[in-house]
Amino acid sequence: MSMKALVSFFFLYTVLMCIHLWRPVISSSMKNEMDRLALIALKDGITHDPLGMLSSWNDSLHFCQWSGVHCSHRHIHRVTQLNLFS
Repeated sequence: MSMKALVSFFFLYTVLMCIHLWRPVISSSMKNEMDRLALIALKDGITHDPLGMLSSWNDSLHFCQWSGVHCSHRHIHRVTQLNLFS
């Protein structure tokens, strides 16, 4: 096997290993973003918020810190419960 082929193989192997190892992180991150987008869509659909309960629902805080939003400790930053009662 030539040196060029060996370097190409090693590079390809390294890239594939990085993709394999980072896939759970990327997948989890995308799920977290989907939770955030779903909460924003819910907020956009609410036309009357007399107590201002959704005022914390903005980018100044992580969505797990928004009022009424509860996230899992087991599945990091995944929404598990909403409490929107006054």
